[in-house]
Amino acid sequence: MPTFPACTIVAAVEQLESDLIREWVSAGVRNARAKGRQFDRARRIVSQDELVWLKAAGFSLRQIAAKLGVGHSTASAIYRPSSSICLYREIAPPALKGAYKRK
Repeated sequence: MPTFPACTIVAAVEQLESDLIREWVSAGVRNARAKGRQFDRARRIVSQDELVWLKAAGFSLRQIAAKLGVGHSTASAIYRPSSSICLYREIAPPALKGAYKRK
């Protein structure tokens, strides 16, 4: 099937527009990165100590994850009880004593 000149011209214009958009987007991303904009997800810092104290207070990992604003898998990956960690509620740091009450 022969191509008509009009179709070739339309295809060329479309390709030109596509190239221009791609160039504009990459220039915008470069400009944003130069200004310090980060495109990653925001990282949430969660201490293992806080997870251990909440677990000792009787919360489940799902409840702890909801309280700290992280996913369940993140909470379970951070929470790895070792034999050197004491899980008694009485030795919780003063800042955490009574701060989390089980509902």
